Amino acid sequence: MSQVFGYLFVFIFVGFGACFFGYGVYQVVQAEGTADWPSVRGEVKTCKLRSHRGDDSTTYACHVEYGYEVNGSAYHGDRIAYGYNGTNNESFHKRVKQRIEKSRYVQVHYNPLDPSDSVLAAGMFRSTFLPMVFGAAWLVFCGGIASLTLFDGSIKRMPQRLAQLNHYSPKAFY
Repeated sequence: MSQVFGYLFVFIFVGFGACFFGYGVYQVVQAEGTADWPSVRGEVKTCKLRSHRGDDSTTYACHVEYGYEVNGSAYHGDRIAYGYNGTNNESFHKRVKQRIEKSRYVQVHYNPLDPSDSVLAAGMFRSTFLPMVFGAAWLVFCGGIASLTLFDGSIKRMPQRLAQLNHYSPKAFY
């Protein structure tokens, strides 16, 4: 029963890490692609600093909605950048909000294959890599736990193997 629990533990936690890592890779690929997207002028519709109070901290994020036009079709977007997420750094998100609010018009980068996919800040940022780095660290941690779980049988046999050492003379170790 304990071996089944160990395998289940490994499967769930390694799976979680793999999903988080995969999501991080997706974010990085998407963010890198935005650097080559064409841009148009967009109009800021709303820009607010939102907060979410949790049990032990408050997170902040700038929420923006903007409209833009591509080839005569109107679109709406709300993504600032791939990888932009709320954090507890209120002053950073206030600066983002102030930067966007500074002008009624913004430069909108849009995906030429799907103009409804857009960002205000194209390219990669440090925050873009966080899910991938967290996923990789989680996989390494769970890999260590998995090795302890999967190789449990060989660890339990160590006393028998050490008992066999008594059959050799001390000179065998020099």
